[in-house]
Amino acid sequence: MNFLTQNSVLVFSLLAGIVLVLGVYLVVLGNRIKSQKKEREQQEQERLDYIEESIRVIALATVQDQCGLSEAVLRVKNLLDAKGASETHENESIFQMYEEIKHFPTHVARKEQDKNTTFKQDSERFQIEEKYKDRLLESFNLLLEKSRN
Repeated sequence: MNFLTQNSVLVFSLLAGIVLVLGVYLVVLGNRIKSQKKEREQQEQERLDYIEESIRVIALATVQDQCGLSEAVLRVKNLLDAKGASETHENESIFQMYEEIKHFPTHVARKEQDKNTTFKQDSERFQIEEKYKDRLLESFNLLLEKSRN
């Protein structure tokens, strides 16, 4: 007699055991994937919350005249980009002013340049700030209102 016919119950039991083990393994993997997806979604939400809070703090500091307009624009524009926000009516002036001031050096590059260049750039930057001041304050107030809701 053939081995399979003599031991068919044993072979089918072994195959059923393998299928059962694979099924359990698939359930475990599925749960792990769901858990990782949920964790990634939570991390993304925490990142977005942090960005929103940062925008709110900068907007508040700017409205309270504790933060310069240029610095606020540079920071908020980058935060809006990180958030994936596009230019809207409420932040249009932020994007516009950013385009006019983005070429100015900051941090170490600013400190390393000569004083005359820094003075000329500051004069130009102050003129740009004055040009956008009212619209920027309106934009920052709108961002604040939005963050309260």
